[in-house]
Amino acid sequence: NQTAIPGAVGSTLNLSGVQESDSGDYEVVVSNSQGSVASTKARVTVTEFPTPLTLGVKVPAGLKFEIPEESDRTYKVEATEDLVNWFNAELWTLPTNGSISEVVDALGQTRPYRFYRAVFVR
Repeated sequence: NQTAIPGAVGSTLNLSGVQESDSGDYEVVVSNSQGSVASTKARVTVTEFPTPLTLGVKVPAGLKFEIPEESDRTYKVEATEDLVNWFNAELWTLPTNGSISEVVDALGQTRPYRFYRAVFVR
């Protein structure tokens, strides 16, 4: 909307309290005594922060995580043993009826260290 962001005069910009309605195309205008120049516009998308995974619980089949229902959200579950090389563990769409989605990792109890994250896809 061609409106300057108040206080945006440094080399970095940190914003808090952003909402999905703040999504849009943004550009940076740099000015000095010789004039000003605008950057190419960048698309910024703000999405609601999803509910995190619960702590894993040991079950006979492996390590179980529960994720509360979030209507029509798709997550990609990733796992790693070194916090560098992540691999896809599961892809699912959470139900819309208020139930709990469960993911069980059969290898979760057999590794000395295993880390998980749920990545919001859409």
